Amino acid sequence: MRPQTFEEFIGQEDAISQIRLALSASKKRAVPIDHVLLSGPAGLGKTTIAQLISKSTGGRCVETAAQVIKNPSDVLAQIINLRDHDVLFIDEIHDLPINVQEFLYPAMEDYKVTTVSQVNRRSSVTVNLNRFVLVGATTIEGRLTIPMLDRFGIVCRLTPYSSEEIAEVVRKEARRENLSITPEAVKLIAARSRFTPRVALKQLRRIHDSSIALGKDTLDLESALHAYKLLRIGEYGLTDHDRSMLKILAASQSAVGVAALASAMNTSTETIETVIEPHLMRLGAVARTPKGRVITPIGRGLIK
Repeated sequence: MRPQTFEEFIGQEDAISQIRLALSASKKRAVPIDHVLLSGPAGLGKTTIAQLISKSTGGRCVETAAQVIKNPSDVLAQIINLRDHDVLFIDEIHDLPINVQEFLYPAMEDYKVTTVSQVNRRSSVTVNLNRFVLVGATTIEGRLTIPMLDRFGIVCRLTPYSSEEIAEVVRKEARRENLSITPEAVKLIAARSRFTPRVALKQLRRIHDSSIALGKDTLDLESALHAYKLLRIGEYGLTDHDRSMLKILAASQSAVGVAALASAMNTSTETIETVIEPHLMRLGAVARTPKGRVITPIGRGLIK
């Protein structure tokens, strides 16, 4: 269950404070809030924040993904039907083609776009738009063009959660689901959740499954360990993919490029850059160098 208000949202205090201040000021000025860019790893609440912004503005939240927007006409179909104060949420906005980003510049800045006339295909027409709010979510902020970045008045960089915040997320969800969970199980989830609420809640569901399989009424440490064994999730939330990357780096005599890693691990470079590597770097297990990735002494200690 997603939070229904900003008061219910756990964590990301800096980002939430910034957005709530902007929302309060926009209401007093009777103008839309500035466009918002939410940057950070997956699973930290970017979609939820976009939905909460729309609730606060009184508009709708229209959600789409950059991967399905191939040309300007695709996004025009979205924005031309937006009402005043609606939120257009574009996930992974860094994947928008350059020509689509350029098409959005006047839409974001002046609430108008120029497109081909349906009457005379050789001429163009200017279409006035309602004053919508664009909320973009990105895991790779650097792939956006500088002009696109400049058109976001509010840029919030979301950060991994603390163990205490993850524990509160887990306890809150357990209460909502009327689940009995021990402090030891909560602590273990917080330690293996990769500091990400979405991951923690997925693990909570799997531990619930294990408790049922074990005939227990409470989600206890035994249930948690049983689930993690089946999921092959070890200490610090390390998965087979994480361990594979560490082993490849440990066996190499030099730094390894991300393309070579992806080939050796049979995965994509994007998965390495957005899912695997950020967690290993937070743990201090992997370091980036100009020539590629290298394992650290901490990383060597994690290989089992």
